[in-house]
Amino acid sequence: MTPWWNESSLKRAHPFYGCVTGQALFYLLQEHELPEARIQALLDQFEAGKAVLVDLLNAAPPTVRLRVAAGACAQCAALDGMTLPGDHPELVTLLPPYGLGCRVTAEAVDTAGKAASVMSPCLPTIPRPHPLCCVLDLHGAP
Repeated sequence: MTPWWNESSLKRAHPFYGCVTGQALFYLLQEHELPEARIQALLDQFEAGKAVLVDLLNAAPPTVRLRVAAGACAQCAALDGMTLPGDHPELVTLLPPYGLGCRVTAEAVDTAGKAASVMSPCLPTIPRPHPLCCVLDLHGAP
């Protein structure tokens, strides 16, 4: 069976990946006069993020949990630990990243045999509109 999700379908459905291309990101980073190696590292991170999201969606997990790394904005920090039903019809629109430098990631979790209270009672209010660059440190580590 061929996976339904790919880069093209992700671009059509995801709010961030649908409006930001690698080429646009390249020009944005070039305007900040970043070293070529830093630009390449950020572009690699951008492309890897798409691949991770495609893999997650194709795995069709029963539940997706949002995790937030240190340094996130207050809106995103509030999402840490939030769970989403894996079969929600608009799941892709709720998944991170929400901007460049977004500190939120999504992970598949298996809730089989666990209490229903593990699930969040309602879908989160995703921080939109979110700035294009959330907390991206252009000169530091990606």
